[in-house]
Amino acid sequence: MLTAADRHLRRFDVWPAIAALLAFGVLTVAAADGPAVLSLTLAGLLIALLVWQLRDSLAGRLRSAQSVGTCVAARLLLAASVVVLTLQHGSYDGLVGWTAMVAAVLLSVGLLITPLDQALVPTVAGLPGVTVTTGPRFGYDVLVLVSLVALGIGVVAGAVAPGLLWVFEVAVLGWAVLGVLALLDLLRRLRSRSEANRQLPEALSALQPLFALHWSGPEQAAYQVSMWLPYLDRIGAPYVVVVRSRENFDDIRALTDRPLVLREKMKELDAVMVPSLKAVFYVNTALLNNHLIHHTSRLHIQLNHGDSDKVASSNPVLRIYDRNYVAGQAAIDRFEQNGVPTQPDFFRVVGRPQLDGLQIGAADPADHPPTVLYAPTWSGFYQESDYSSLPWGAELVGRLAERGCRVIFRPHPYTNRSARTAAMAQAVREALAVDAQRTGRRHLYGEEVERDMSIVDCFNASDAMVSDVSSVVSDYLQTEKPFAMVAVHREPTAFVQRFPMARAAYVLRAGADGMDDLDEVLDELLVSDSRATERHAVKSYYLGEDHPGGPAQRFVDCAREDLGISASITE
Repeated sequence: MLTAADRHLRRFDVWPAIAALLAFGVLTVAAADGPAVLSLTLAGLLIALLVWQLRDSLAGRLRSAQSVGTCVAARLLLAASVVVLTLQHGSYDGLVGWTAMVAAVLLSVGLLITPLDQALVPTVAGLPGVTVTTGPRFGYDVLVLVSLVALGIGVVAGAVAPGLLWVFEVAVLGWAVLGVLALLDLLRRLRSRSEANRQLPEALSALQPLFALHWSGPEQAAYQVSMWLPYLDRIGAPYVVVVRSRENFDDIRALTDRPLVLREKMKELDAVMVPSLKAVFYVNTALLNNHLIHHTSRLHIQLNHGDSDKVASSNPVLRIYDRNYVAGQAAIDRFEQNGVPTQPDFFRVVGRPQLDGLQIGAADPADHPPTVLYAPTWSGFYQESDYSSLPWGAELVGRLAERGCRVIFRPHPYTNRSARTAAMAQAVREALAVDAQRTGRRHLYGEEVERDMSIVDCFNASDAMVSDVSSVVSDYLQTEKPFAMVAVHREPTAFVQRFPMARAAYVLRAGADGMDDLDEVLDELLVSDSRATERHAVKSYYLGEDHPGGPAQRFVDCAREDLGISASITE
């Protein structure tokens, strides 16, 4: 469960506040004519902090203006400190001193106009007929570095070395020249962006997209889209991806070369609603979805990003869509069981196309020791939706290792959104690292799993799985391999009643005293496996019957039917 502090820190970036506090300390000491060494120490800490925060950008790995506006308040306070220190120590006497003070004031004014990153976001990518300049001609982030160098020299000159004031002036002059060049380049890019917006309606009309994929999502949520893009491509009709924020744009541009459009405001969406557009697909229930749903002449189809017995899977808000594509009959019954009435044509059973290529049955035992995938879910936004077993994760993987198992650790992508759950995940990784060093057993965890392996790769490499209430469990049913589910603070009987998918699982009880039935459940999971027959029945209920063309083709056929196109048109 996320604490109030966790949620607050997610909204509030603490680094600018720390930087501003240090800069305020420099200014306060300077104004009080305090020890020069204290001013220099605080200024040094501040500049070191800023350089560390911008290390990737300043190393040239980012070519954008994203960091140009970083910690402007701190840099403004530091520039004010240069002026105060110069006045305090009489360094303003003479032309050099006065020029330095004017330079400090100009630097302060300039810093106010440098947060340009929002204005530099392109609005279109991959759309035929639209050419947009997306990249700067040089890394604007060098402006930050030069300003920090100038400010550092200015503080030293004002506090203890007036002879360096002319160096400060030269540094500010260099910063100003770079600023002018960046401004001219910015204007070039803004003109290109404006022209792209002007060309957009005509270019979309020429493309004649049959449908759109709309996405608005938080940080680390691009997986919601990436899991569907390959199967939307298979429909075989032109489409456009519509995103609602600059972060969304950057995330999706890295995933696909399909036409991508950024529309931040509701009124901007009208340009996307070209006559050829018949339907809009959604992968979550984001609030901004409502901006398109009011276009009632189009078919609005909710895909979701997984199927599970979680409360969210039967949320009444899903009824605002015309269609809800679900994996199997279980998803339909879930609405009725929770008292959520729906229209007769609301559901389409499409299976899980993401399970194409999934290996049925255990992995080759000759290649490795018994391999167990541990795939805990995240802690949710609220206590009642916290199904995560991560608090017991280190204990679990330790017991698996004692039994000679190799472990694949695949936490939910949202795990790092909370410092608390991130620390728990790290504890699991460290436990696996210790066992690997002691035994030579090659556990799989970290970037190797979370970045380089898909969830299907993890399924195929495993012989069994331990997970929580999540869509990972319903997907794993396709493998017909044994799995366990962790009942967090629930008795197994009540857990199965609340989450029917657990009928096919071996239920682990997790409470304040740990997992007291762990050995018994692991015996079933890894040795006897008495629920094989039950798994097969539950698989059909949750994932639907097998389709002749496989899971992906079933989705494609349903989508084509709703879009009014046939296979012959797309071949």
